[in-house]
Amino acid sequence: MRKYLYIFKYTFINELSYFSKVVFRVISYFLHIFVFYCVWDYVYDGTNKIGGFTINQMMWYLIIAELFMMGVSRVARERPIEEIKSGSIAYIMTKPYSYIGYIFTTYLAEGLIRLMIMIPISIIFGFIFVGPLETFQIKYSLIMIISFILAYSINGLIQILISLFAFFMEDAGPLHWLYNKLLLIFGVFFPIDMMPGVLQSILKYTPAYVITYGPTKLIVNFNLVDATYILMAQVIYLAIVLVLVNLVYRRGVKKLNVNGG
Repeated sequence: MRKYLYIFKYTFINELSYFSKVVFRVISYFLHIFVFYCVWDYVYDGTNKIGGFTINQMMWYLIIAELFMMGVSRVARERPIEEIKSGSIAYIMTKPYSYIGYIFTTYLAEGLIRLMIMIPISIIFGFIFVGPLETFQIKYSLIMIISFILAYSINGLIQILISLFAFFMEDAGPLHWLYNKLLLIFGVFFPIDMMPGVLQSILKYTPAYVITYGPTKLIVNFNLVDATYILMAQVIYLAIVLVLVNLVYRRGVKKLNVNGG
């Protein structure tokens, strides 16, 4: 455990040193929210609710969901692919810690510093564009935080899982592209509630439901029934992805050893 705490601390401090990246991220985030506001303000013109969301709820949904995407570290998406392609993973595997644990800890550390900076900024942006979130229930904050942590963990593990396919295919990049578009379209740009009934039923089994839509919906419009369903789905997803990550990693390492890596 101490090894992973050291990795976490080192990555956390290293991420703090790149101030220019932070500034660029904040500017990009503001521009995204500004565009969203212009679009939805036009769409809501004269309309109280769309898909069960008021304009206030919709904008806060977008701000929070986009915050999640902005706060996600790229390390779980890029580093395994680079290290598998270069062969350096063979050296890292000799270290006295789990490779998956190493990547996941780095992912968490980078994400933490990003979120520490972006969360206050997202709140400021929200107040600027639409004022306070009218339906926020602070008494359920702990449940919201737990759901957000689970979502962030699931996302990191899925990214690691996709990256590990570089053991078996030339480039896992297109798989990441498809995965990110799934989260953006059905978890950020359009809440699942706005989809047709049949599509909603299907999307409840996708990563978008447990990673972006679910946690964000709990913050914007908390409901105990929804919270129970979302948390259960997240725990099940987390367990399944953990098993898959370990399975694919072991097969990948076996393939590497057979090929003399």
